[in-house]
Amino acid sequence: MNEEQTKELESKFLEIMDGAIDSKVAKSVSAEVQKAVVKMNAENLANQGKDASGISSESAKKFSDSLKAMTDGSIKSINVAEDTEGGFGIPTEIWGSIIRLTETFGVITPLAQRYPFTAKGLEIVRNAQGVFLGVFVGDKEGTGEENITFGLKSISKETWQTIFGISRSALKFSVVDYVNFIMSLIAEGIAGRIEHDLLVAGSSAESVTSPFVGIMGDSDVPQFVLTTGNVDFADFTIDDANLMVAQIKKSALARGGVGFWISRTVWATLKNLKDGSGQFLIRQDATTAQLLMAQNDEGVSPAGFMAGYPVFTSDFMPEISDSAVSTQFIIFGSATAGLAWGTDMTSPEILESDTAIVGNMNGFTDRVKFFRANIDSAHGVVEPLAFVVGVTAAS
Repeated sequence: MNEEQTKELESKFLEIMDGAIDSKVAKSVSAEVQKAVVKMNAENLANQGKDASGISSESAKKFSDSLKAMTDGSIKSINVAEDTEGGFGIPTEIWGSIIRLTETFGVITPLAQRYPFTAKGLEIVRNAQGVFLGVFVGDKEGTGEENITFGLKSISKETWQTIFGISRSALKFSVVDYVNFIMSLIAEGIAGRIEHDLLVAGSSAESVTSPFVGIMGDSDVPQFVLTTGNVDFADFTIDDANLMVAQIKKSALARGGVGFWISRTVWATLKNLKDGSGQFLIRQDATTAQLLMAQNDEGVSPAGFMAGYPVFTSDFMPEISDSAVSTQFIIFGSATAGLAWGTDMTSPEILESDTAIVGNMNGFTDRVKFFRANIDSAHGVVEPLAFVVGVTAAS
């Protein structure tokens, strides 16, 4: 807020206060507002040189210098380190910021649990019972521990890779902004791959082959099959949504990150369907509109609400054009209870690309340098009973 805006705010405040209380009191209150605004301006100035994730200009410059060194051929790769040979590396602050950015992209990483990474990947001890009750210790129930069932879910790590390009002249300008752009590209790539894998990997809907298995590809995740005759995605009703909700145990719903996952085209079709009286089958009232304007607790804005729960749309879920018999198309459950992801905080590496042509760009003629970002990652379904998948009828 600049000085002109500050004066306007003070003027408006005095105008309002004048008609309510004594002008002397109003001026006193206005003076306090002025102090608060001045303090806010000072804080804004103090934060210049940082991106949305809080990286300092110093760390951004270190990262930028490392990329420049790769661009001119001084070095071939950089790893996470504060100081590597030649003083180049990916500052740990940068990688931490990339992970924080990853948690803000899409409709899965902000909701799923991020677990600590081990040398093998992810190893999660989980309740293997339908409903976890615990036991009373004593003669009637034995020693207690022997009557509780746990399972160990191990998800082996894989190396994820993305490629990005840098103009040979771009890094000369706006260091913080450009590094922020590169970080966002990497974070969006990680989040997008995790979203794809955790929703559809291992199913006919997956768009790329994955080493992991997602909700729709996990045979232990229950299915809700539409009644006979309902062979199209558009045959899904609010009654079906309620029945899907009823299949999930309350303990999973209580852990948060709950919702429906569906494609934008299927959701657009469903929310516009009407009954014989012209009433919408899935209504979005004024309260829903207000909720849509706000993010939920995990920071994700839903596309709508159904059966009392948010609807999240994903580019990776089956489209309305994919509608067919015996086809999965909608997921309901708790991402927080049922999904896990993690990355190795020590493994990230950026290397010079070994090919000059990427897509439709030539690194030589277009004056662009391409790089590969490699990161060890693991993700998967850890609580299959935290979800149910909607499937069209066979006939």
